[in-house]
Amino acid sequence: NEEDVYNILVIDDNREILQEVITILSDMENVCLRYANNKQQTMELLEDHEFVLILLDPSIADMDGFRLYEDIRERYDTPVIVMSADKSSETVNRIQELNIDDYLTKPLYPAVVREAIRGILQRFDAQI
Repeated sequence: NEEDVYNILVIDDNREILQEVITILSDMENVCLRYANNKQQTMELLEDHEFVLILLDPSIADMDGFRLYEDIRERYDTPVIVMSADKSSETVNRIQELNIDDYLTKPLYPAVVREAIRGILQRFDAQI
């Protein structure tokens, strides 16, 4: 039953990171991960499924991930967590300016990732 499942969209073009996210979330119940590595896939998935969370790497090849975030925001209010190895003040400022829900630095730390995701899932549950 799809209503009982938390659909999470991972937007990243790095297969190792995708595998890492799968591993980190493997012990969380009722989580269904879907993946996109470009804008077209992202928008198609968002049209076809209801997501409770989006994990976004802003440095996807051939694309400005922050621009993609803005495109998503125009049509969806799904919470977004940025995952980035870029810890520059420019990136951190951009995340704050755009009111992105959370920011995880790469390499990803499993406990931190799970905690951030659980926080958003709890907010989602509280809204139902």
